[in-house]
Amino acid sequence: MKLCIHVRPRDDGQGWAVDVFDGRRAWSKTHLGEQPLNKAEAHSLVPHEAGGAVVAASAPNSVVATTATEKDDAMPPPNYERRLTYRFLTLPFRHQIAIANSLNLLTDEDQALSDEPLFHELFKRATAAGLLAKLWDETEKRHADPAPFNPFETAK
Repeated sequence: MKLCIHVRPRDDGQGWAVDVFDGRRAWSKTHLGEQPLNKAEAHSLVPHEAGGAVVAASAPNSVVATTATEKDDAMPPPNYERRLTYRFLTLPFRHQIAIANSLNLLTDEDQALSDEPLFHELFKRATAAGLLAKLWDETEKRHADPAPFNPFETAK
């Protein structure tokens, strides 16, 4: 099978069009889709002395399949610190403060802090005091879909 392919600027000047004639039918393809060419446009694609290039195309003889390695296909390891942070921060403020109070993570100086620095301090204190397992439990208790296990209990 012989193909005649012509690449040209689109009629509206917005990008490129590829006109193709495969010996039976002619069509034009742009980023907007495909459309058939009329006879005059198709005739301009038929190879002749002043015309476009002829490209020979054939069906592929074989297909090479590559398999993904286990390393390529593997999910990244879970980031439990990120999950804890996300789950804690999606709780209503009153629950966040109740959890922080129950774990004795709040100080008098925290009243002057806005939310972002306050929560940053709370997480730093919980980490330093080894309270991430308790913070996880208290946070998960307040969600409708609690996690089935606490990853910070095994990291003691």
